[in-house]
Amino acid sequence: MYPIECQQPKNGANLTLDGLAELARGVKRLAAGSLALSPLPDGSTAPAPAPVSENRKTRRSINVAAAGDNTIISGSPGTIIEIYELMLWNVTSQTLILKDSGDTDPLQGPLTSFPAITGYYLPDQGEPHFELKDGGSFLLNLGAATQVTGYVRYRLRSA
Repeated sequence: MYPIECQQPKNGANLTLDGLAELARGVKRLAAGSLALSPLPDGSTAPAPAPVSENRKTRRSINVAAAGDNTIISGSPGTIIEIYELMLWNVTSQTLILKDSGDTDPLQGPLTSFPAITGYYLPDQGEPHFELKDGGSFLLNLGAATQVTGYVRYRLRSA
């Protein structure tokens, strides 16, 4: 007697899931650099995709208490910092200034006499609220040496 081979028939849902799984595997291989790009109908090849790290947003905690400029995100030459989301929590009434170290003007007008026990929030809306100059660092200037906490969500982009 020979074993009987059984295969489950494919239905539309299984075919769709198989296609999505293959697409995900292809994207993973492309990101890893092990998938060659196919030529386009006109014979040219598609441009290389941006590195994955450029498309990913990073979240950084903010916890500062020194008067003056506090570096939140350090810049580097050839890199632009894009700020997508920002949340600050202020403990004591003071002036807060958001700055780009590569520019003499603040990113926005100062938050003068910003009240104690108050939050400030810029939600992620898909486009950056602030785009810093090439190599600029994101700074938070405190008018007093009191605690300010929160987080920033940002992306690094090649200049």
